[in-house]
Amino acid sequence: MQIRRNKVNLEEAAYQNQVKQLEEHTAEAKVEEGNETAYSKAKGIIRERFLTNHSRLFQESMFEREKQQEFLRICRTIIKEESLAVPGMKPDDIAINVWKDLCSLGPLDKVFHEGTANEIMINGFDQPWIYKSGKHVPASDQISFESAKHLETTVVTKILNQCGKSINRTNQIVDARIGNARVSIVGNPTSVMKGPIVTIRQFPVQNFSEEDFLNYGSATPEMIEFMKLLARSGATIVMAGPTGSGKTTTYKFMAGYIPKGERTVAIENPTEMYLHELYSYEEGYHFLTEECQDTGNPETEVTIQDLIVKAGMRQFPDRFIIGEIRQARDLLAAIEASFTGHGTWWTMHGTNARAVFGRARMMVTRADPSMTVQDAVTLITESVNIIMVQKRFKKENKIRITEIVEIVGTDEKGAPIFNTIFRYNQRMRMFQRLNKISQRLQDTFEYSEIDELDYSRFITLKEVNAG
Repeated sequence: MQIRRNKVNLEEAAYQNQVKQLEEHTAEAKVEEGNETAYSKAKGIIRERFLTNHSRLFQESMFEREKQQEFLRICRTIIKEESLAVPGMKPDDIAINVWKDLCSLGPLDKVFHEGTANEIMINGFDQPWIYKSGKHVPASDQISFESAKHLETTVVTKILNQCGKSINRTNQIVDARIGNARVSIVGNPTSVMKGPIVTIRQFPVQNFSEEDFLNYGSATPEMIEFMKLLARSGATIVMAGPTGSGKTTTYKFMAGYIPKGERTVAIENPTEMYLHELYSYEEGYHFLTEECQDTGNPETEVTIQDLIVKAGMRQFPDRFIIGEIRQARDLLAAIEASFTGHGTWWTMHGTNARAVFGRARMMVTRADPSMTVQDAVTLITESVNIIMVQKRFKKENKIRITEIVEIVGTDEKGAPIFNTIFRYNQRMRMFQRLNKISQRLQDTFEYSEIDELDYSRFITLKEVNAG
């Protein structure tokens, strides 16, 4: 353990030395007066090469410190291959200036490089915040903009250029993915702050392990085993919880237990899970990732519904993993996928299983006004097997799975029947196993060719409580 810690410290020290050298070099690497045209031409050629051959790296180097050095390395190669020259500047000077002009987010760079903030929130130029260790923290000591114009030129314009979008009077809200980050921008006058509102959340490609879930107190070993069974089966699962409750993290973990070779279509808006990178083709996993396109034009936009119905159903899938469902039309498409024999997972916002079911019912009736409430209840109960709910406990800075609830069917009055299998008792501060699984879920496991011995412990109820 000590050797590993020393290695990490050495790597961090090496990186800090690189940052120091970069800052010192940047201060010296100025474009001299009269050479602006030559530099602008070189920058344009480098930019086009990156957009053509390294577009993903182009975006990632804005937020990820490891990618910044790779960007500079490739930049030097392009300078050499294209025989680019700017009087008074070395190749390193040109490369650093290009990165600074195209990718640096100025006052935000240091926060991204430290990697301790889960989310950066800029409420106008004078109110920066970060989300760190489960809390919103004022960050004016780390992030400082001179004016709204400074915020727009150093952050907003560069992000918009990267994603090919714009903010104007007719379009003042932009939601986009840049590399492994999700960005939301609200421009003025919709933003009544002193400048645009910018929210940036990074989604690391690395994954939580089973040990991480247990060490963080997010679940018990028995719950983990049950989640693995659900992943192996063709069960339809809804993962619910508020923003930042770890829904995506849990799905990423569970996806690793989908049988190798099963063709799984991941559909997101924007991409957050990167399952095709987490679980590689070389290891036998069969994930493909597709991303919605919000163009603001109904003729060119690509929705979750489009990717399920127009594309996904024709891609010979075994199952779908869908990001957050926000639109009623997308929910109906996800339900349709589950009815056609494809195990389907998706996420929704909600605090408990009953609330999530109620929200889904309202969305279904909104999508099809001719459908009665009872029709909507029947549709959901027949398509969804499990609702899992997560919550971030802010005082402890811990994320826990608070409910794993099975939908069994409807009672004689047509109301949904909920079977709570696991629950976190907040008052007693412990996880509880409450009920055995229904025959319906047993049938799902059997249909998925899971041996009865693998799920026999969940057929009987032997209460196991864990703190």
